[in-house]
Amino acid sequence: MHEKLIEIKNLSKTYSGKIHALKNVSLDVYSGEVLALIGLNGAGKSTLVKIILQLIWLDSGELVLNNKYFGKNGIRDSVGYLPELFKAPPTMTGYRFLKYMGELSGIPEDDLNNKIKNVCDILDLTKWLNHLTKKYSKGMMLKLGIAQTLLKDYTLYIFDEPTEGLDPMGRKIVRDIIKKLREKGSTIIINSHLLSEIELVADRFAIIHQGEIINIGKVEELLHGKSTYDVITLSDPGLSKWKFFEHNSMWKCSVSTPEELNSLLNDLNNYSVKVHNIIVNTLNLEDLFLQNIFKKNVDCNKK
Repeated sequence: MHEKLIEIKNLSKTYSGKIHALKNVSLDVYSGEVLALIGLNGAGKSTLVKIILQLIWLDSGELVLNNKYFGKNGIRDSVGYLPELFKAPPTMTGYRFLKYMGELSGIPEDDLNNKIKNVCDILDLTKWLNHLTKKYSKGMMLKLGIAQTLLKDYTLYIFDEPTEGLDPMGRKIVRDIIKKLREKGSTIIINSHLLSEIELVADRFAIIHQGEIINIGKVEELLHGKSTYDVITLSDPGLSKWKFFEHNSMWKCSVSTPEELNSLLNDLNNYSVKVHNIIVNTLNLEDLFLQNIFKKNVDCNKK
């Protein structure tokens, strides 16, 4: 396991004294990993990111980034940030905007033009650099936002919806960029609703719901043992031990563990019932996310 880059302990944030955006959140983020924050709108993901960036203040708890405590100067110097719904000034060309952002970041003049060219070549944005940004499509604007984030090397990158509005080729380019940043040792935090996309690049996932982290771990760990199995027969086996239902003119029984599957198959074999098909239903990240949200809501309603 890599060293901890961010340590968050019992962090809470309330808006207007009533809305509990975060409730005693504790989270470690490690150097060189891609961590995805996933949750419904209003779950607290953006609030957590804004606190890490010191854009808003925390009510209680502790946050340490790169051995610097929240409230101390210098935290933001080590963070590259792509905000959600990124917009550049409409009267600037793409090149002028990137030049301006590079100057604000302290990139030497001699290096800046080369950095702009290299980043925009990767993002397939070079041919649009001399156009006003008000003429950019949603996808082009997002690429410009990613470009300004990549002009400088950072310890931590935070991307809020980095593939929203991109075509399949654009999404692949962004995935490749994230993988290369990780290979260089940078840490990446992603906020996204496109779970099928971030499942391809993230090392760990933290599911946030109503201001709390309700599950966290590697996707293979979270999904381990979550498959279900459908056993299909052409006729009703008539076994009281197993619940078969008519399905598309055949009969189906669903079980949730390999042990149950083996037991069912043995019973069918003992009664000379032929199996027409076995379907393995593999849980994905979206399924897991919805299950966690549903379970949390049920548990809250019981209280």
